[in-house]
Amino acid sequence: MKNIQKIINENGIVSSLIASIIFAILVYIFSKENSILTYKVVTHERLFEESNSEALIILNKDSERISKDIYFLEIDVWNQGDKAITKAELKDDITLAINQNSEFLKEIKVEETHSRVTRAHVCLDSLRRKLVFAFDYLEKNNGVKIKCYYTTKDSIKSLIQVTGYISGGGKIKYFNEAFLEKYNIGLVLTALILGITIIWFAQKYLGDFIDLLIDKYCNNIKFKYFRLLVWLFIYIPIAYFLVIKVLSFAPMWLYDLTKQYFNHDSPFVNL
Repeated sequence: MKNIQKIINENGIVSSLIASIIFAILVYIFSKENSILTYKVVTHERLFEESNSEALIILNKDSERISKDIYFLEIDVWNQGDKAITKAELKDDITLAINQNSEFLKEIKVEETHSRVTRAHVCLDSLRRKLVFAFDYLEKNNGVKIKCYYTTKDSIKSLIQVTGYISGGGKIKYFNEAFLEKYNIGLVLTALILGITIIWFAQKYLGDFIDLLIDKYCNNIKFKYFRLLVWLFIYIPIAYFLVIKVLSFAPMWLYDLTKQYFNHDSPFVNL
């Protein structure tokens, strides 16, 4: 460690260049704009069980009786990245497919955070086992919610397969809800340690700065207790504003920044 410090002290230009490169890399990583198309299965529950058809009868819009189990499916699709996604960047259609023994009903509802901009549209294939979804423009943190129903002959709910590909972002990604639960303690501790470190260095350099001021302007004051009063008179207001009002929010700010950068949830959560 001493050898490293010696090299840094003796080679100021080299160490400054290395620090600049590291800083540039960090800025690039955190400022790089990415297109991240993400989906999340919000609700997937059975609404009607065919074995209970004696108590309840359900008809479709053509007045035909439905004699299969009915499931309600709600899926959010949104741009989790920092760069907008255009229609031209959809290199492979976004599709939502269910099992062969299942079939979508025609009643499909689409909700958008910004309908005039997104202009999303959904259609079914001829077998009604695949839902094809597209949009014109998906800005950062904008999304589309798809609500639909399907019937199935199986005794359990269908598997849901979501596919799609965008240029610059790759395949559509499944939202990892377990991320914060898994790394929550680690993120909090990391943010807390960083916050305490920032506060410690801030108060240390503040104290050194005040000592320099007193030595420069109050050097002729010999009474040490009076010098202490002067030091506290300068230190306490600055420390209160800097530490209590500003830096005390650093741990939570760092936690929120990490949470948003790595795992930003569906925009419909806050609506």
